[in-house]
Amino acid sequence: LDESAIRQIASGDIDAFKELVIALKDEERRRFLHYHPYVKQLEFHSSHATERILSGANQSGKSLGGCMETCFHLTGQYPDWWTGHRVEPRVNATNGEKEINGWVIGTDSKTVRDSLQSKIIGTEGRGFRDGCIHPDYIMTESILKSRGVVGLVDTVYIKHKSGCNVKLQFRSYEQGRENLQSATIDFVYCDEEPPADLIGELRARLGATGGFMYMAFTPLKAVSARVLG
Repeated sequence: LDESAIRQIASGDIDAFKELVIALKDEERRRFLHYHPYVKQLEFHSSHATERILSGANQSGKSLGGCMETCFHLTGQYPDWWTGHRVEPRVNATNGEKEINGWVIGTDSKTVRDSLQSKIIGTEGRGFRDGCIHPDYIMTESILKSRGVVGLVDTVYIKHKSGCNVKLQFRSYEQGRENLQSATIDFVYCDEEPPADLIGELRARLGATGGFMYMAFTPLKAVSARVLG
């Protein structure tokens, strides 16, 4: 705040105070750039493995870490401490255009909407202005809504620092393997452990691009090969 604004607020100027509140809320929407991981999260983000798992107890910051990393890849804006994967546009061999495709996938459609979409791009009810990605980066006119679940986004484009718009799609495990086929993706964030029969399909989607997969979950079920590995 400059000195003039401070004086206005101190004098009881209601309009100046409202402008301050708007500015603070606007800055808060950019909070993915102010994310500071704890040690385990930092180790997870720094790894260049093609498949990574952030595992821990409930409410330990797993989903937060996964969503924050997703925001970095979608916008191409990485914090100074970042040493992990960076997503750059690649050329589509079919049409010669540059593109980036990303998936966010969770257990079921309502969970994807309420726990993942809401964190990353926000909610329909609030005009997609309440997520971690600032609305200036969200091409709301590109939003394709999913059928069957009110407020769930199927596809949206995010403005990337490179000038290439990132195609973001929200998916769920309940949709089954068939609905994950025939796509080419650069990265995928899995919230909660994917069913075993879907892992191969996700790997196939990433194979053509040399992309990567990262997961965040609490291993509540039997210890799987992914957890042991």
